[in-house]
Amino acid sequence: MDTSRGASRTGERRWRKLTGTQPAYDNNWAPITIGPDGTAYAGVFNGIVAVRDTG
Repeated sequence: MDTSRGASRTGERRWRKLTGTQPAYDNNWAPITIGPDGTAYAGVFNGIVAVRDTG
């Protein structure tokens, strides 16, 4: 995740990815954690979703 342009300070969205729909993918109250390799992990109703930027 590139934060060199100040996105971490301004709150500007830098990347967005739909991970699923319906209540099974609800992460409304779960924190998003960034792993050492840049993978974003979010707890959802049925478990955990991992999201990576492969581009």
